[in-house]
Amino acid sequence: MKKIILFITVTMGLFLNQTKAQVTVNNTNTVQFYVQNVLLGGGVTVSNITYNGVPASVVSNQVGEFTDPTSSVGLPSGIILATGNSTLASQANNSGSASLGGSSSFTGDSHLATAGNTTTSNLYHQTKIEFDFVPLGDTLRFNYVFASEEYPEFVCSGYNDVFGFFLSGNNPSGGTYNNLNLARVPNPAVPGTFTNTPVAINTINPGVAGSSGTASNCSSIDPSWAAYNIYYVGNTTGSTNYQYDGRTVSLPVFALVNCGQTYHIKMAI
Repeated sequence: MKKIILFITVTMGLFLNQTKAQVTVNNTNTVQFYVQNVLLGGGVTVSNITYNGVPASVVSNQVGEFTDPTSSVGLPSGIILATGNSTLASQANNSGSASLGGSSSFTGDSHLATAGNTTTSNLYHQTKIEFDFVPLGDTLRFNYVFASEEYPEFVCSGYNDVFGFFLSGNNPSGGTYNNLNLARVPNPAVPGTFTNTPVAINTINPGVAGSSGTASNCSSIDPSWAAYNIYYVGNTTGSTNYQYDGRTVSLPVFALVNCGQTYHIKMAI
């Protein structure tokens, strides 16, 4: 499978020196460092950080920080997760099937498999970060961009690259969040709300099946999939901004939380 990537930003992020490509990536620090200092920033109480099921005090070239002064990927800076070496993102788009091997071959998260309408045995080169945190306010907000080298030729194929942002903890509206996937396609008919459809290449794409895909594969996930093309941005071959052939627009994650209580987040790609 080709490599996919996730750009996430919050109000804080480290800014690196710009190079010839618009996007620059640094993945030489530990996963724990990037979660604490780039994803969440100062003042947030975070604990039990893991990467693919082990303590996050490890360096993985699949997790790092990025900066993009022109926001060519839709965000200016933040944490980056990839299924391969995340520095691939900083290369010019010189190939329709670029690949750069990562440091992990982890597979098998059941919640991500459900989101991708597949089985755990069909998940490869997974990157999964989990942690507990205590919010400082009553709302959880992130912005992210999902990008993939599977675009556009493998749209509606069996290679359904997918992202999941799963929240567990007390729901202020009643009950609890139990690995609720917050990475869902926005509802174009009702701005500010979300569908129940997960974010993947078979849900957000140009709105037509790729050369290696069949429209019925996308329709089986959501019959309205073609209408979500308003959230898709293609990347022309030869572009010097970043390598990936397509991406989503900047998408929001939103949930109500109780200030001072502990919540669990799992991000998987």
